[in-house]
Amino acid sequence: MSSTYMAAACLPPALSPVRARLANPDKPPAGPEEVIEVYAATPPGSPKHENVYGLLILPRDAAYDVISRLEDAPASINAIDRRIAGQVRWVLDLDYRSDADRPEEWVHDLIVLMTRLPEEEQRRLGRIYPAYTVAVAIGTGPGGLEALRRWHESLPADEPDTAAG
Repeated sequence: MSSTYMAAACLPPALSPVRARLANPDKPPAGPEEVIEVYAATPPGSPKHENVYGLLILPRDAAYDVISRLEDAPASINAIDRRIAGQVRWVLDLDYRSDADRPEEWVHDLIVLMTRLPEEEQRRLGRIYPAYTVAVAIGTGPGGLEALRRWHESLPADEPDTAAG
């Protein structure tokens, strides 16, 4: 199934209070479909109350597509701190070997996997690890290693880069 999904970083945050989420996130799906809840979120500062409009049973790709389009926190560059940029740089740039940025084995494997996946699979993984996905996209793009190096060196230690948009 092809998707019309656009990376969340390319889209403005959702403007309406309508949201979607997996109805049973703790249960593995029994088949190729997912059940999602469509609900209305309350504005910030109001009592925690949600109105569930209904349940949808959709093919897995379509369900994740709907959830991603209604998500309020798009993947963005400001979610990446010096540690994540350094770990991605350590994996992608063979000339860079700072022990402070050496990632754990699972993070190393995750970054390598992200560089090898087809675009649609990268987007799915980006829903779980948005900061790593953005950093890998920078590092693997044209002039990426140099851009990743300059950016990594400009980030303050142990603080998210909140100046970037």
